[in-house]
Amino acid sequence: IRDYKVTGVQTCAHPIYLRVGENVLTGLSIDGGAAHLAKIPGEVDLNVAVASVVAGTTKASKIQLNATVRQEEITLAASLATPEPLSLTVAGRLDNDRQGLALSRVALTYPKASWTSEGIARLRFDEITLSLKNLLLRSQNQTLAIDGSKDDAHVDAHVALTQFRLDLLPTLVVPRDLNLGGTIDLDLKASGPVEGPKVVGRIRLEGGRFRTFSKIAAVVDATMADQRVDGTLDVRTPFAALNADFQLPVDPTAGGTLRLRLDVVRLDLAEALRGAGLEPQVDGRLTALLRLTGTAASPKAVLTVNGRELSVKRPATTSEGTSAIDVGHARIHLTYEDRTAHADVDFASAHGGELRVDAAARVDLSYPRVTEGIVAKKIPVHGKVVAKDFDVAWIARFNDRVETLGGQVSANAKLAGTAGDPQFIGDVRWKNGKVVAVAAPKPLARR
Repeated sequence: IRDYKVTGVQTCAHPIYLRVGENVLTGLSIDGGAAHLAKIPGEVDLNVAVASVVAGTTKASKIQLNATVRQEEITLAASLATPEPLSLTVAGRLDNDRQGLALSRVALTYPKASWTSEGIARLRFDEITLSLKNLLLRSQNQTLAIDGSKDDAHVDAHVALTQFRLDLLPTLVVPRDLNLGGTIDLDLKASGPVEGPKVVGRIRLEGGRFRTFSKIAAVVDATMADQRVDGTLDVRTPFAALNADFQLPVDPTAGGTLRLRLDVVRLDLAEALRGAGLEPQVDGRLTALLRLTGTAASPKAVLTVNGRELSVKRPATTSEGTSAIDVGHARIHLTYEDRTAHADVDFASAHGGELRVDAAARVDLSYPRVTEGIVAKKIPVHGKVVAKDFDVAWIARFNDRVETLGGQVSANAKLAGTAGDPQFIGDVRWKNGKVVAVAAPKPLARR
């Protein structure tokens, strides 16, 4: 066979329509031809057009795929028109043994950026080795460099991304409503045996932005080797600052020890809620320290949270207005070990009242049991509650069945029941108590 041609024609009256699950492709046409096949690789032309593709919430239209082969010269081109124009061109020349390609041009263009290659990159795909050497793409100050190879036993690769701007990404990759922004620097290296190479990476984000959050800075350093991931994390925002270090197994079910330390140095509650696009109903400053050790099958955890100058906005429906209720200071100390959780909670009200809760519960947080889901409200609890003139007005904000709650509670009682329905057994006194509750909805009549 020396020459052949295959042509598929699509007309508006009889469009080619394909559906795979929720993915839909319409208006497909294929036009191709080949000649001089005795002169491998000969001459080949292939043109594919797609009117539209819908995948989930993403829709792309007027997609073109074109491939041209002229003896050793190969050109590939792809483009789409919407949601934004995007095009990719790759041109190269086959090696004499037909198992490699010298890439003379790689170009990627979308509305806010245009990436082009510099120099000659080499792609090899022989029976032993797959490699890509000296690929360098540049778009003004942004650069992407890739240099790597893999054979049956060994891998050695390096990827470096410099000054990569998230706000320039096309809509097809990042929807505009995410308001994504910031500059990323990435350096990733992998070397060693194919079964378990050592991977070392560092990623830095400057001027990060996501939806209404902005001015985010973050640095992550991580190393994966010997089935473990070791690393550090540092995050800074206008409303929070935290850092962490960790040593975690790649496969939690295979055993191996856990070590995680997470330190929330500062968290401004109201600013964090505003950054999330929410109207803040609480205010104050928090710090937290979490330490996780043990194994995935038998974890141990210690969490300490301290809150200062805490306040809760009074429900607008109350006759007392919408001014804030001073909650004061709080300290929460949680521990977990041997399938037992323990909590020490201390509140010191801004008005002098005090509350102390000492509670415990049996709960299995081992892996993979924890992935099966835990109904927190149904967990049985037991312990002790001691209170002195503690102002309970702020609790109404967190119960949609209570419109107004007031008064001071003093108590010396045992705690029982469940986390969702606690019961207090003992001496409980409520002074100057006031409650306005919203009636429960009437059950629907049976027909």
